[in-house]
Amino acid sequence: MIRVCKNNKKKYKSLGLSVHPDNWDFQTNRPKPKCPNRELILKTILEKEAEGNNLCIPLCALEGDGVERLLKTIDECLGAKNERAKILLPAADGAAIAWIYEHARVQGSRIKAEEMEITASFDSLNWERFKAKNIKYKLAGSKK
Repeated sequence: MIRVCKNNKKKYKSLGLSVHPDNWDFQTNRPKPKCPNRELILKTILEKEAEGNNLCIPLCALEGDGVERLLKTIDECLGAKNERAKILLPAADGAAIAWIYEHARVQGSRIKAEEMEITASFDSLNWERFKAKNIKYKLAGSKK
């Protein structure tokens, strides 16, 4: 879990990972050196922290600090091209299905035999991330 605090409100977001308390350093909020899969866990935590930091834009109303970054971020978000795809993947691949639901806008889904068909729109960054992940999938209507 990662906790995001804004305006004294807390939101928790699952990282899709679990660490036994014996392998967790509660002082540093990081896995202990002897934790199995420590590198993967650290990488995932750092990625999520970076995503959160990119969403936070400090502004100063008195001096105008941060306004350029804010405007650039708005332009990037508004101008982002979305990729719409109909994806077929094994219905048993819960991690991949959860990843799609977390990182894309899902318009619909249904189970066909032992496959899950998901129709979703991805921003260009998450579409590239999805394609780079080691997920067995095919696009509906294609012979990949």
